[in-house]
Amino acid sequence: MSDEGPLLVYYNYHSVPISQEKIESLIKHVVVKLSAEFDKFYFCCDVRATPKDITDYAEHFQHGEIAHMSLSTEGSIEEALCQRMVWHASTISGAPGLIALVSDAGNYGPTLTALARGGWRIAIFHPPETSSTFLDYADEAFALPIHREQIEEQGVANLPYVLNFPTLPPPAREDCAITAMAQDLRQK
Repeated sequence: MSDEGPLLVYYNYHSVPISQEKIESLIKHVVVKLSAEFDKFYFCCDVRATPKDITDYAEHFQHGEIAHMSLSTEGSIEEALCQRMVWHASTISGAPGLIALVSDAGNYGPTLTALARGGWRIAIFHPPETSSTFLDYADEAFALPIHREQIEEQGVANLPYVLNFPTLPPPAREDCAITAMAQDLRQK
């Protein structure tokens, strides 16, 4: 087991609807690639917006713990994801790990910045039409460079890039986060 903290994946299906087949490929690839890098793997999604076939798949995934959120109809999915990120981060004893957010633009900036300042690395997987304002904010607030790797051999045609974690430098003392620009997460 490594000295890295956990990998926390937060998925906003409402903003990035990926088919079950593609989300299975994404989760499997992330876990296989990172199994030696992180102590634990969590996958968090909102049951109100995520199709049952995807939540059923996530529940049977053997390499981590699954958290299905369900909140009042008054709260937004972005708010719930941010609350869950902060809660998870506060319950971790030991080294911070990586937070992977699969979403388009949302009100994530203040939460992600606070977590990055606390030592968490941040990866944002987003569709190409995501607001440049959100991405510019992420580029300014998060200091680590982007590392990409072609994964065509994994058969994930609509997810041409993932982070190449083994080449990442040690976390910086200041903001330490990365943004992964996935070119097309949306189901065609």
